[in-house]
Amino acid sequence: MEYDFHSTDRIDATIERGYTFSMSDYLNAGWEFFKNQAVLFVVFILVYLAGSAVINMIPIVGGIGRWIFVTPLAVGPGIVCYQMAKGRSVEFNQFFGGFKFLGQLLLASLVTGLLS
Repeated sequence: MEYDFHSTDRIDATIERGYTFSMSDYLNAGWEFFKNQAVLFVVFILVYLAGSAVINMIPIVGGIGRWIFVTPLAVGPGIVCYQMAKGRSVEFNQFFGGFKFLGQLLLASLVTGLLS
């Protein structure tokens, strides 16, 4: 199968189905997600920063450890927001849901890094 990365067919089809892009709508939705679960988001950010600081202090394995730690955690807020968008309740442990996809995320991160 050959891919045409410059094709606008899918974009045009999506627009024809009524999709419109509104940055303000997305920012407002993100703000609402945050406001609805501000405590969870703030605690997650603090855990993320503390974990990153500890890993950065470990000589030699710090870079690899940071990559293994940060990559799945970067997905966590997206998982939580997805659950909220679906009207589901969220819990703090869902911020760590990216670790379920650790291998896939690290592979995607590696390939992205190599390509760029």
